[in-house]
Amino acid sequence: HPRVHQTIADIPVEILIDIFLTVAVSRKRQGAIIPAWIPLTQVCQHWRAIALGLPALWSNIPVENVYWTIQSLTRSYSHSIELVGSPFAQCSGQPYDSTWQANWNAIGLALSALQRLRRIVLPALPNLCGGGLPAECRYKLTLHEAPRLETFEFLNPHRSFASLPDNIFCGYTPPRLRHVCLQHVILSPDSPLLYAPLETLYMW
Repeated sequence: HPRVHQTIADIPVEILIDIFLTVAVSRKRQGAIIPAWIPLTQVCQHWRAIALGLPALWSNIPVENVYWTIQSLTRSYSHSIELVGSPFAQCSGQPYDSTWQANWNAIGLALSALQRLRRIVLPALPNLCGGGLPAECRYKLTLHEAPRLETFEFLNPHRSFASLPDNIFCGYTPPRLRHVCLQHVILSPDSPLLYAPLETLYMW
């Protein structure tokens, strides 16, 4: 109806931004192929233009789809970003099937922006896959410092212990790091993770 479209077009940009960000936070869907707020970009061209140009909306990097990972890394510009990997609860006996490979390719891309990451949550590969991180991801964790990092989690629900690189974050302690959560992880006492001014440290 023309009057409805007129009302939508008249919503102030500041309110639209609040709507977009609220939907992005309240409708996070683990395992979703595309961000839950994408349907908002199909309401009209005006809404689409605002969403495409709003870096904060793209700051939660999806890792279920490489295309959306690239889009998020590009459209978030210099904004701080969050990387939350999906857990691998089971092992089918195929260490690198297409689903896992797609996830780890996306995670590897996101780790290339290590200097912009504010939150990192990494899942461990299942038991049959060694219970750790792919070599490429381990390597990328050592390439740069992480000046914006506030939270780091490594979740390994499998029986075998995993390990993190001793020179993680290029050997430098992230100055903003306050929260660390490590599950079934072997960590060197010299790890930069332990020298941050932490508020919470969970290891089990």
